[in-house]
Amino acid sequence: MALEFHGMSRAMTPRGHAEIVAVLAKLARTHCPLHVHGNNYLPPTWLGDLVLPEVLEVTWVRRADHEGRLVPRDEPFPTALDRPNVPDRPDIILGRTFSAPRG
Repeated sequence: MALEFHGMSRAMTPRGHAEIVAVLAKLARTHCPLHVHGNNYLPPTWLGDLVLPEVLEVTWVRRADHEGRLVPRDEPFPTALDRPNVPDRPDIILGRTFSAPRG
């Protein structure tokens, strides 16, 4: 399932943070993020040394379909498959998610 989350800077307010966490927690009960990409159409928000894109693209997979095969991955996103949404702006570098094992 590919979802695009808009208004992520709302996480900077207590109410916005609670709403975003609630939505992501509900999704995470049955699904796991497999791929993320920070849409660089708008500037990101910085939370200390953490970056928060205004628009976040996430590909989710059903946990039940991948039981025992999802492993933490430390490589940053974007990957070689990604492209900036706005080519003349730098892509937004994101951290850890999960992936199916390779090989």
